[in-house]
Amino acid sequence: MEKVYERAFDANEWFVLANLLISLILIWKLPKKLSGLETAVHFTIGVFIGMFFDHTISIRPWDLYDVNDTSNYQIIDLLSYTMYGP
Repeated sequence: MEKVYERAFDANEWFVLANLLISLILIWKLPKKLSGLETAVHFTIGVFIGMFFDHTISIRPWDLYDVNDTSNYQIIDLLSYTMYGP
C-alpha cells in the first residue's frame, strides 16, 4: 500500500536538484586530480554506499523511513541517491 506524505513539488525536491547541480558543477570546474575512469568509480561507489545503507535501515522489521514524498520510488528518489556520488 502506497503512503503519500506530500503531493507538492516543494523544498525537498528543490534541495535535491540544487545539491546535485552544485555538486556536479564543482566536479566539472575544479582541477582534475583523478582520471575519468577513477572519477566514475568513486561516483558509483558513493551512490552504492548511500543506497546500501538507506535500504539496510528501510527493510522489515525496521522500515524506519521512506525516501521522499511517497513510499513508492519516483524519479526524484533516484536523483536523491545520485547526490551521494559527488
